[in-house]
Amino acid sequence: MAGCAERLGLIYAKPLLSGTDLQYYARRVKTKSSILIKGGRILDPANHTNVVADLRLADGVVSKESAPESGADLTIEAAGMLVVPGLIDLHVHLREPGGEHKETIQTGTAAAVAGGFTSVACMPNTSPALDTADAISRVWSLAVE
Repeated sequence: MAGCAERLGLIYAKPLLSGTDLQYYARRVKTKSSILIKGGRILDPANHTNVVADLRLADGVVSKESAPESGADLTIEAAGMLVVPGLIDLHVHLREPGGEHKETIQTGTAAAVAGGFTSVACMPNTSPALDTADAISRVWSLAVE
């Protein structure tokens, strides 16, 4: 699972997990330094991993040691859920600037996070087109707000 160790790019999701549940876990995960995800199906294609097991995160990084549950700041019961590296979507229509009535950077990236995506690449089909360094810089500054 070393491919996941760069950042906390792991999701745990059960089918149709509600937005309220996602917000709850997102708030809790941001504030915890040690997280134990118990009994989830760990899928990591980069390391040929497909196993039901426990996974420990320490300070946002996958830990190599499997310390006891009592040492975790947060324990997540993940039976029947998938635990995967953060997903990347290379074809996203964020529509900002110019098409905010369809999608904004805020709504598009929030939807991506809810689906387990940790990285997105937006298409340049905006108005004006994202075809210069200045246009990209403006969108980047909107994204980090």
